[in-house]
Amino acid sequence: MARGLWILFKALENPNCNLKHLQLKTYGTNLEIEKLLVEVKENNPKLMIDCNASGATAPLCYDFLC
Repeated sequence: MARGLWILFKALENPNCNLKHLQLKTYGTNLEIEKLLVEVKENNPKLMIDCNASGATAPLCYDFLC
């Protein structure tokens, strides 16, 4: 797994993280990523995680950066 993704997940574990909804497009199953997502959800239960975000319904990435 890429180090950048690991850093992102570790930041999302912080309960003070202001992000409320994370949309990910996943390609296949990666047990390491699934484990990290479980840890994120346990440590930051207010964060909604959608691992099947489709391009048709998901907002563009800049919507999260405004």
